[in-house]
Amino acid sequence: MEGEHQSREDVERENNSSSSQAVAYYQHKSGPLPSPEDLKGYEDVLPGAAERIMKMAEEESGHRRSSDKEIIRAEVGAQVRGQWLGFVLAFSGLILGLGAAAFGAPVIGSSVSVISLAGAFGSPWLRLFFAKGNNAENESGDS
Repeated sequence: MEGEHQSREDVERENNSSSSQAVAYYQHKSGPLPSPEDLKGYEDVLPGAAERIMKMAEEESGHRRSSDKEIIRAEVGAQVRGQWLGFVLAFSGLILGLGAAAFGAPVIGSSVSVISLAGAFGSPWLRLFFAKGNNAENESGDS
């Protein structure tokens, strides 16, 4: 019994005196497909799994591309509608201003015409000005 007790003490002493070392392994993977080693592991566990995973990734990629096309198409459509609406509003304001000036209200007519033209031609310049301001803020914030 005493021999067992001494061997436990020896083991405890060895555990306390020896240095231990921990090793950590970290692997980061990004993308729709697992690594080739993982893909082989899936195939070993479930035959046909690799093909199913590849098909799923291809379908996801196709879906993402079609979604991107729809988003771009919608954005372009919104821009075109906005340009047409701006043209109609500016042209209507110009016509109303000219009509008011022709029917005896030259100050009001010229004011409406000038404001309509300023809105139509000034809007792109304002957009450029504010876009440059936002870019400068973003660049200073990123540093």
